[in-house]
Amino acid sequence: MTPRFLLCLLLACPLVAVAEEPAETETFTFRFAPPDGQRVLVAARMSRERLIDGQLQATDVSDSTTDGVFRKVQDGYEFTTRLDEATMTRNGQPLSDPVTPQLMGLDIVYRIGADGSLQGIRGFDRLEKMVLKAVPPQMAAALAPMVSEAAMVAREQAEWNGRYYDFADGEFAIGDVIDVKAPYMLPNGQSIEYVIRTRIRSYVQCPAGRCVKVEQLYESDAHALAQMVAGMVQAVAGDEAPSVGSVRIAGSLVRVIDPATMRIYSERVQRTLHMPLEIPGRGAVPSMLREQRDYGYTYY
Repeated sequence: MTPRFLLCLLLACPLVAVAEEPAETETFTFRFAPPDGQRVLVAARMSRERLIDGQLQATDVSDSTTDGVFRKVQDGYEFTTRLDEATMTRNGQPLSDPVTPQLMGLDIVYRIGADGSLQGIRGFDRLEKMVLKAVPPQMAAALAPMVSEAAMVAREQAEWNGRYYDFADGEFAIGDVIDVKAPYMLPNGQSIEYVIRTRIRSYVQCPAGRCVKVEQLYESDAHALAQMVAGMVQAVAGDEAPSVGSVRIAGSLVRVIDPATMRIYSERVQRTLHMPLEIPGRGAVPSMLREQRDYGYTYY
């Protein structure tokens, strides 16, 4: 088991233990080792539903295709990505945003250590300047905190760690279950803490031969977490709205990954966020954001 997971376990509050007999006792190690020159095409779809006080307000759907290549460099790798195609709709109608056009054709370069750690990203500074230059001053002021280089890098760092670095060099077996705590940054800039339950589910066939299916459940509500640990919650519990003033996040993830190289072949992320929304004349009302992201990876 990776030392990073062990550290999180030592810091986490005690949870109910789950006794599970793994179907297989063979252990394996996740190694971040993409072949030099490996190219990858990532097809992504994100659907997002926004509900206010139980009423559906909008459904956004975006599709994108990103091309990337891994190159070995001294003491690690460089991973260069470029957005090739992107579309977005709201309630079925085409929608444009000020960020995507600036991303098209822009190289974003990730500097990665030999251990899979993300050591830096180049390119977001250019994106920030281009976006803020392309929009009116009032919009630029509103967008600045979200498209700043620091904010973009922080988001990518969190995503990278969750996909790669948190698992790299860790030894696991089918059936392993790990509970860790993690922070989540809310749209209003505040942060809440939630618990992630990770299970190494099974071996599955993939283009690399034998991959591993990794499943995660996460939950910020203590009562719902207790139910989850007891096996009563099998997926995202997103339809029971909390009281006004409370914030809750719940979600799930399924990933198919080759442990020998850490090449991911598919990933589905589902997330539900409950939080109060201030509406003029009404005050704080319950709102909910339901999101699903699907990623398909083709290596060539």
